[in-house]
Amino acid sequence: MNHPQSSPNAPTGLPYLLSLWDKAREDLCGAGLLRSLPTSGDLPDTSLSGWDKHFDQSASEAVAKLMTAELADPLNLNTNDYLGLQRSGVTQTFDSELARQLPLGGLSSRLVGGDHPMIRMLEAMFAQMMGAERALYFSSGMVLNMAIPSFFSRLERQACPQAPPGLVFLSDALNHASTIEGMGHRSLQAYPKVIFDHLALKDLTVASYDVRCCLLFLEGLYSMDGDSPSRTALCKLLAQKVVVVMDEAHSFGVMEQGSYVDSLDHQHRQSLLGVYPMGKAMGCSGALLTGPGKLMEAVINLSRPFIYSTATSPLMAGALILRLKMHGLLGPLREKLRKISVNLADELEDIGYEVRGHGGPFICVMLGSAERSMQVSQLLAQRGIQVTAIRYPTVPKGHSRLRLSLHPFLSQQHQDTITQAFQAAYVKIPN
Repeated sequence: MNHPQSSPNAPTGLPYLLSLWDKAREDLCGAGLLRSLPTSGDLPDTSLSGWDKHFDQSASEAVAKLMTAELADPLNLNTNDYLGLQRSGVTQTFDSELARQLPLGGLSSRLVGGDHPMIRMLEAMFAQMMGAERALYFSSGMVLNMAIPSFFSRLERQACPQAPPGLVFLSDALNHASTIEGMGHRSLQAYPKVIFDHLALKDLTVASYDVRCCLLFLEGLYSMDGDSPSRTALCKLLAQKVVVVMDEAHSFGVMEQGSYVDSLDHQHRQSLLGVYPMGKAMGCSGALLTGPGKLMEAVINLSRPFIYSTATSPLMAGALILRLKMHGLLGPLREKLRKISVNLADELEDIGYEVRGHGGPFICVMLGSAERSMQVSQLLAQRGIQVTAIRYPTVPKGHSRLRLSLHPFLSQQHQDTITQAFQAAYVKIPN
């Protein structure tokens, strides 16, 4: 399989990736090396009869409790438990029930015998929820982010080992370190890689790359600046030879429509792979990858972190199903969180601070020097407010900040305590 870049009939973008798997699949099948997850007859004898209804009822009960919950440590603004699902304890009874019925460990890789029905139930439910053909459950968002770039290179090398690279890897400069580190994997040495200025999508001229597919890595909500990619600019790129890998770690569960991808139309979602780490707003763990069924089959066969890892915990999969059932009922809490975020950001700006992330699940107070950030953090701690200073190398030198992870259970009194503490810091600790 060659890369006739100039051929007008050559597939580009997602069709090119799918054509790679068609070729690789044929070769693997002919060599007797094609892998698949165990069939239903090979799975553990664990009945899921009645579970779905039980999940629905338990989710409704947990959400009802959550609406009137109070957090034990509401001024701890260091966690990513944006909706209080973990710290409120509203799922504790159900989680304990799951623990009596489901195994904690996966016991083996999924391809060998660790494909528990609860994991399959989670994946099927999430794929339907996100309007995707298929979903796969990984142990963590970091593992998944690091695995994806090397997967694409292995896919192309498996299909056409002698051809020149037909892919280019494009990453926003503020993507999570795991994504950028994944692009540095030794299997990608021959591939062009571009790290572009933060959210400078309008400056990307993908037509200039003499490749068949541009793989564009983005995040739905950036954790250090609280901003998101322009949907208009992104949709223009998706109309070209671009396939987007969208990390929704901080956007899933808290955006107005549920996630960044939810705000895109069906057509544009088709050239997009979604990465959904579940340790933030869902208060759980692991990460789900969504995309076309063919590409998910390719992941099962070619992604080494998937092939050789012990299966994810069935117990954790069950706990996550409950939280995803709750997700659709949490609109009022998302709106309350948004209002708190806007209110606090406006009040801190009125004091004189530069604030980013208005309306999001966190706001960033830009303080410049690491020393000033540490001093303000310490003053807030004296008033019972826990906010860790974010400094180099997490952010560039001279861009230190405090990142306030918010939640809907901050009362007006809590908000007043925060603004008063920042007011005192503004007076005591000069720029």
